[in-house]
Amino acid sequence: MRKLFTIIILLLVFSSFSLAQRRGQRQQFFNLGIKAVVNGSWIGNLPTSTSQIQASSESIKIGYVAGLWGRINLIEGLFIQPELTISQTGGKYSYQFNSGIGTPINYIKNITLTNLEFPLSIGYTFPLGDDLGLRIKGGGLIGTILNAKQQYEAGTISSEQDIKSQVNTLQAALQGGIGLDFLERWSVDIRIQQNLTSLYEGYTPGQTIDALKIDQKDQRVISLQLIVGFKIL
Repeated sequence: MRKLFTIIILLLVFSSFSLAQRRGQRQQFFNLGIKAVVNGSWIGNLPTSTSQIQASSESIKIGYVAGLWGRINLIEGLFIQPELTISQTGGKYSYQFNSGIGTPINYIKNITLTNLEFPLSIGYTFPLGDDLGLRIKGGGLIGTILNAKQQYEAGTISSEQDIKSQVNTLQAALQGGIGLDFLERWSVDIRIQQNLTSLYEGYTPGQTIDALKIDQKDQRVISLQLIVGFKIL
């Protein structure tokens, strides 16, 4: 019985090794590709209704993400994916400010952020057939805000400001999504990203109400991305 058990174990080990070897021959250890993205983003935690701030409304801001991605294939299906990207995010929203003197003023803000980001995720690919695979992955990123602009309208006044000095240039985020690989080199992904870092640097709870800064509270950018990728290697 002991000999039979030993033979079975050796056969299983040999079969597993042979299968892994055959799979490894079909799968490159490293892939490199490019990607382009349609990016829809918005800013969470907008001003709530108070005696001075009326209910706010927001619309999705359309931007872009473009860059390089790498894929380190560990074992069959399991991979690590580092990326280097340039993205445009932000938000567009409006609110009404009532100073208590005169007529309330409607404010419209359009914030545009240009970011350099370094995402890193881990995922798994489920093969669906020849040259077709479904991927799930999740991870995080660190990035820096290269440029920050704010366009606003206040009644009949409109202006554009550089607000880079007002924001936290170093940002961290979590992201996750699903993707589909097809036709050997092409891929499409849907990904959601939630920033962990507050957008504004100067926010302090209970700060004096300022018509232009009341919305600079603990806000974090949220992004929904539709990604098209092409594998170079």
